[in-house]
Amino acid sequence: MAVIVQCISSIQELVSLASEAASNIRTVASFVYEDEIMKKAELSLQEPMRITKIESMKYGIIQGISLCLWNIAHAVALWYTTVLVQRKQASFENSIRSYQIFSLTVPSITELWTLIPMVMSAITILNPAFDILDRETQIVPDEPKATSDCWLVGRIEFQGVNFNYPSRPEITILDGFNLVIEPGQRVALVGPSGAGKSSVLALILRFYDPHRGTVLVDNKDIRDYNLRWLRRQIGLVQQEPILFNTSIRDNISYGSEESSETEIIQAAMDANIHEFISGLPEGYGTVVGDKGGQLSGGQKQRIAIARTLLKRPDILLLDEATSALDGESERVVMTSLGAKEWNNRGERSSNITSITVAHRLSTVINADMIVVMEKGKVAETGDHQTLISADDGVYSRLFHLQSNMKD
Repeated sequence: MAVIVQCISSIQELVSLASEAASNIRTVASFVYEDEIMKKAELSLQEPMRITKIESMKYGIIQGISLCLWNIAHAVALWYTTVLVQRKQASFENSIRSYQIFSLTVPSITELWTLIPMVMSAITILNPAFDILDRETQIVPDEPKATSDCWLVGRIEFQGVNFNYPSRPEITILDGFNLVIEPGQRVALVGPSGAGKSSVLALILRFYDPHRGTVLVDNKDIRDYNLRWLRRQIGLVQQEPILFNTSIRDNISYGSEESSETEIIQAAMDANIHEFISGLPEGYGTVVGDKGGQLSGGQKQRIAIARTLLKRPDILLLDEATSALDGESERVVMTSLGAKEWNNRGERSSNITSITVAHRLSTVINADMIVVMEKGKVAETGDHQTLISADDGVYSRLFHLQSNMKD
C-alpha cells in the first residue's frame, strides 16, 4: 500500500512539474532552464522506476510460481482422473466432467487472486477522493433556503473579528478587527503585505467564516443570508483574473448570460476595453485562449472588470484590480467605477459600495475612506488629506516612500 502511494506521489510531482513548465514556458525559456527541467523530470522518475522494477520482479516471481503450481495441479488432476477410470472407480463420463469442472474453476480462482494488487491500487488511489466526499461542509451554500431581501443596501460591519486560515491555524490574520462601511461609500484598504486586506474581502464573500466575531451586511449576520443569493449581489475583481477559453463576449457575460449585446458593449466601454475589442478581426467573438493566454495582463483585467460591471453588484470588491493597467486606463476605469450606479432595479438608483485593496496608493486618493491595516488590525482611518497630514502615520510614511520611489 505504501509503495503504491509513493509511486502515485512521484508521478503527481512529475505531472505538476510538466504542467508548470508548460504554463510558464516563456519564463523557462528566458532563463534557459529547459535542461534543468528535463533533469528534474528524469530525477522524479528514478524512484518510480526503481519501485516498479522491484514490484515487477515480485509480481513475476509470484505469477511464475502460481502458473507452475497450476500446471502441476492440472497434471495431477489429469493423472488421477486416468487412474480412477483404469481402476473402474469412476465412469469415464463422470471423470471427464469432474476434470472439466476443476480445469475451469481453478483458473478463475487464480485470476481473482492476481487481481488483488490491482484492487488495492484502486482503493489507494480513491482514498483521497473518498476523504473529500466524506468531509463535512462547514459553509452550506443553500442555507437558509430563501432570502426575503430584493437587494443589498451595502452597509458592512466587522465586529471584533478574529480570523486565521484553516490551513495555517497558528497564524492570526485578523485580530479583533472592527470596521464600519456605510452604503455607497468608496473604501480603500491599504497597508503592508500580510496585513489581512484580501482576507477582509474573502470574509465578505463568505469564502470563510471568522473564528470569532461577526460580519454584518445591512445590519444582518452574514450567515443568515442564503449564500448563493448573497454572492450574486457582490462583484469581485482579483489581481490575477481568470478567463475561460472561449470568446470575449462569453467571458464578459459569464454569470449574466441574459445580458444583451448593448449591455455587454457598455460594460466593456466602462472598463476601457471596447476600443481594443473592436479592433480585433473577430471583435467580441475572439477566443481568448487557455486562461486568457492570447491577451496581456491589463487586457485580462479590464475584461474581468467588464464582467463584474455587467453583473451590476450592490457591493464591488476590487483586489488589486488595476495593478496591470497603465495610468490612463486606470484613471478611466476608476472614474467609471466611482460614478457607477444601477438604474434598472425599479425605484432604486444609488451608488454602489466599493472596497478596493491596493498597494499603489495613487489609486485610492479619491476614496471616501482609507483604512490603513497593520498586523490584522485597523491602524488608521480617514480620507487622503487627513491621513497625509499625520507625519508619523503609517499611511503618510507609505505614501511619501512611494512618491520618493517614483522620483
